Amino acid sequence: MNRRFALPGSAFGRAGRPVAGERLPERIAVVHAPGDVHHVEIFLRPLLDGLYPRQAGTWRCASYDEPVEALAAEELVILCRPRFPAAPEVVAARKASGRPTIVMIDDNWIAAGREYARYSALFLPGRPDYESFLACVRDADATVVFNAVLAEDLRPLSRSVEVLPIPFDMGRFGGDPSRAPELGLSVGYAGSPRFEPSAFAAMARLAAGWPELQVLVMGHEVPGELASLPPGRVRFEPFRASMADYAARLAALRPTVLVAPLDATRFSASKCPLKFLDATAAGVPGVYSAVPPYSGLVRHGADGLLADNSVEAWQAEIGRLLVDSDLRERIVRSARRVVEERFSVAGAIPAFARMLSRTTAAVSARG
Repeated sequence: MNRRFALPGSAFGRAGRPVAGERLPERIAVVHAPGDVHHVEIFLRPLLDGLYPRQAGTWRCASYDEPVEALAAEELVILCRPRFPAAPEVVAARKASGRPTIVMIDDNWIAAGREYARYSALFLPGRPDYESFLACVRDADATVVFNAVLAEDLRPLSRSVEVLPIPFDMGRFGGDPSRAPELGLSVGYAGSPRFEPSAFAAMARLAAGWPELQVLVMGHEVPGELASLPPGRVRFEPFRASMADYAARLAALRPTVLVAPLDATRFSASKCPLKFLDATAAGVPGVYSAVPPYSGLVRHGADGLLADNSVEAWQAEIGRLLVDSDLRERIVRSARRVVEERFSVAGAIPAFARMLSRTTAAVSARG
């Protein structure tokens, strides 16, 4: 059973709204690993909650450990970042029963093992995780991404690749902007490990010459470039799998400046600009590597600052924000307008609805 979908007041698709009468599945299962729950919360939950508001039984989360038979019976399954042995079995079972499967991926695993030794045990030809992922992409009915570079690398391997807008919910960062932040004068990084060291080296230099400056790291590990700082100068906040917990904590800490370093690899160019979105939602100005995806989004001096990947450049741009409160406020205001206009949940839902409708219709047509 499918249902017809239309947002209130929407009647056409050219302006990014769904066409009235598009058919959507009644039940969807989103399959993910425990450590990937935040990927579901960032990219899929806002869209699914927007399409199926407060309707019990319309969509649910599931585990890759769930029996293949149970997942095969779902009307539609979305596999989030599939790299596990059970994932190809799920796709195969659903293909045999004529039911649609979609893969959602937000990292370029095709480039990861080739470009980083850290990931070579997982993402090179012949590795079980990599081969499971390729099998899912090959046999699924559609692959959903949020970055055009990643889409380009996946198109030769997938039946269909859909590039969707990022549905960013700034409301998760909530909080009272008038409330004093937990941190004083500070510079921070929040996220997974990065392989471009210049920003962290610049943070260490600034802290060494600026006794009152605090350094914040939210994530899995403290970068080695910050190890030389005395005890107490680095505030480490462990990785939080829950997006809600992470957002609330970042908003409460609210460092003076956030940094988002990236190297100039294919893997990094395939990323979503989440650090820009997070910093903006938390009310913090950011300094970003002058490489994609940030170089194509951030207007230097307006929505953030762009730094070449040298210690000197990072030190200069971070220092510029630390001493100029007016610039910080202007950047946050401008960045919020960008996020509201280009990354709203309401703006992303129609494209997601069309993708669901198109995918399920194509599978039905094949019989």
